[in-house]
Amino acid sequence: MADITDIRIDEMGQSRFIKPYILSYEQNGKRKEAEFVKSDNSVSILIFNTTRKVFVIVQQFRPPVFAARLSALTGNELRPHEQLTANQTRLGFTYELCAGLIDRDSSAREIATAEVFEECGYKIDPSSLHKITTCISNADILGDLNTIFYVEVDDSMKLGSGGGLQSEGEDITVIDLSLEDAKKLLSEEHTNADGEFLFALFWFFLNKKEHFV
Repeated sequence: MADITDIRIDEMGQSRFIKPYILSYEQNGKRKEAEFVKSDNSVSILIFNTTRKVFVIVQQFRPPVFAARLSALTGNELRPHEQLTANQTRLGFTYELCAGLIDRDSSAREIATAEVFEECGYKIDPSSLHKITTCISNADILGDLNTIFYVEVDDSMKLGSGGGLQSEGEDITVIDLSLEDAKKLLSEEHTNADGEFLFALFWFFLNKKEHFV
């Protein structure tokens, strides 16, 4: 797990990745406004290693998760320019699918293929990706679409170290998650995992489990 220090909250100016908007509309004769953020659509990939019968997932520090969970834990609102304590940074480390933004002129399959290698080190063919679904990632604030794929790999396909692109500031830990630990994760009352990850695990146990037990 990475060492996180010198944590501060600041107001955000112009962003490379997101743009805030206010959408005004009329519903049943009543005028309304909704704040939302525009971001790129994305891909997520559930990777299953058939050699060792484990899911290949990623763990990384997510500042929004850390800030939100710390605020909920302490009962304090976040304040701009506030220095935050580093002794609770474990709250911000999440379990996730390998994923990436569709932020360039490539297909979802091509981007997913690149992300599997960059983040997890496995060289796959785009045709080996099975599309599970395309769903809304965050209906309330983003409205973006996430396409979820499933792919099977084996140890012979591990040709890179993974960990993400350092040039983009990524610091990703690759984790092998056993079938048993995945089932435990799904039964926990609270877990630092997003809905796409949990949905993909449920999909696997409904559609693929019998092939690997």
